[in-house]
Amino acid sequence: AAKWPNVGDVVAGKVTAVAVVDNPFEEEGTQQLRISILKDSGEDASIYVKAGSMSTAILEASKAHGQAMPAVGDTLAVQYAADGVASQAGWNAPKQYVAKMTPAGAAVLSEGAAPAPAALI
Repeated sequence: AAKWPNVGDVVAGKVTAVAVVDNPFEEEGTQQLRISILKDSGEDASIYVKAGSMSTAILEASKAHGQAMPAVGDTLAVQYAADGVASQAGWNAPKQYVAKMTPAGAAVLSEGAAPAPAALI
């Protein structure tokens, strides 16, 4: 699974599969959207799309190109842009994500060469 441990981290690559799957991190029967990508490094990664900032960012990036969601062959970049505000004292702040999608056949995004968070959207 793809990870974003630090603000500014980007996971980017060519979409190889989009599926609704059982969430491996939750109780049985919980489903989640999984976007599989092939990074520029040749490494496969799975983005388990979380409700909230991540799903909103990916859907907005897709809608900007007239698509409901990324499709196989598209290039997707998801960046951990900032920390939100914790909903309760002692809780972790939610991660805020931005995403950019390039439809198949258009210019390609590159992991590690992503623009600053404000410029990614």
